[in-house]
Amino acid sequence: ISPSVTEHLVHVCDETFLSKLFHITSRPNKAIEDRADILEWYGNKMEDSQYLSRARNLRIDVQINKEKGTIDDARIYVDQIKYTQWVSDMVMPELSLLIPDLNSGKEMTPKAIRWSGVRSGISIFDLVASNFLDCFKEFCENKFFGIASYLGRRIRHGTLVGTGLEELKDITSEGRFSNLLSDPEFNNHFLEWIELYEGALTRIVKEYLYVRDDAHPQGLFSSYPNSKYKQAVANQMLLDVHNKYIKSGNFLDTPYVVMDYCWRLIEEDLSGTRKFLSQIKSKYGVFSVPYNVSRKVNRRELNDFVQEVNSISADKFRVISSWFNKPSFASPSTDLNLLFKAVTSEVKGLHAGFDPRIEVGDEEFPINGGQYFAIYDALYVLIYNAAAYGKQAGKLVFNVFKDQEQSKLMLMVMSEVDDEKTLNKAKRVIESKLESDTQDAHVREGNSGIKKLLRLAVDGYIGDVNYVFERPNKIVSSFSYKLDY
Repeated sequence: ISPSVTEHLVHVCDETFLSKLFHITSRPNKAIEDRADILEWYGNKMEDSQYLSRARNLRIDVQINKEKGTIDDARIYVDQIKYTQWVSDMVMPELSLLIPDLNSGKEMTPKAIRWSGVRSGISIFDLVASNFLDCFKEFCENKFFGIASYLGRRIRHGTLVGTGLEELKDITSEGRFSNLLSDPEFNNHFLEWIELYEGALTRIVKEYLYVRDDAHPQGLFSSYPNSKYKQAVANQMLLDVHNKYIKSGNFLDTPYVVMDYCWRLIEEDLSGTRKFLSQIKSKYGVFSVPYNVSRKVNRRELNDFVQEVNSISADKFRVISSWFNKPSFASPSTDLNLLFKAVTSEVKGLHAGFDPRIEVGDEEFPINGGQYFAIYDALYVLIYNAAAYGKQAGKLVFNVFKDQEQSKLMLMVMSEVDDEKTLNKAKRVIESKLESDTQDAHVREGNSGIKKLLRLAVDGYIGDVNYVFERPNKIVSSFSYKLDY
């Protein structure tokens, strides 16, 4: 009835808001599912594919969370409502004047910005890039809704040290180790280790868990694109915001696109923080007893005590490390192997009896943001057909190869079939669809999706679609994905 009211509600009713309606959203993932329903409804009403893509992204989030069996306790967060409002109020007025003139109002190809010089530059690219730097700086440093805020009130102020230490201190009051701890030399050795351990946790909080500035030079987070990876992501942000405006003619989604890219920019620091915590754990979180102390106490009791202490410290560092992940309400980064398992899990729900022996490669290939829904769609087709024609308890192998020269990923799925007769049937059906017209791919074809797969290639989302039928009982399907950076 009222497009303006509808648009306002669509923007307000994001996952963060919906998650607070406890009587409606009984479980965390339901807020994501509800948001996806809202975006899909609005996208269909307005015939806007961007909203449909965002809905698809969120549904993949839910599927990945189901595969993990949990939602990460990510304590790093940025308040989406407050941040996007800040971008709308403080940055969009200038950006909306600059971007229409960028590249003479035509779509751009990737452009490398010299980020170290944009603050002093006067070109239109420098001015636009400077606005994006302001966005990332606010994303990191804002004390009320940014990364800095959540580093402080959710992690530094007692939470980290308490989580890492409390259960280890409690072990000294347990009666089962009283004989061991009654030995003065052993007890002193353990208390000295606890003191070193607590000192390491305290230094993490006081020196490292900050956005880097003059007062905190060892801060693990930077509000500036200080690496080649971050600069490549920042270049892509400028490109995407500009080209989305050229296609849509409006800036409605720009604050959300910017926020998504800020999460990509900070991912390198989140990963670095997890590695740093692992190093601290290896150096300070492993309790051992020198021979001159251990020979005086009961060997069995000693082994049980050391094993329990090290198990607790390892578990605590694992919990603390899990806080430094993107929250599920942001467009997540995930690993391709995990995405493959998530899609396989979804297909298993549609094919009773389909329970393959999954094999995946060892190397991790992280993807994020808009990358994964195109890969998700393509993988769904490959795995669905593996279920339709394949051996129900056969082998399902997933491999990823990186083509450095052409900057693309090659993704391959190998499945087994029962016999050569089944292989020939699959070959006949699939090859006929591979040769068919794709104009009606999104309208007429069913779940097998071969024409949808070809349509993804025609539209430029994927490439190199291929099926190979190896006698007597193997189907190898593959496609490629062009990397942005």
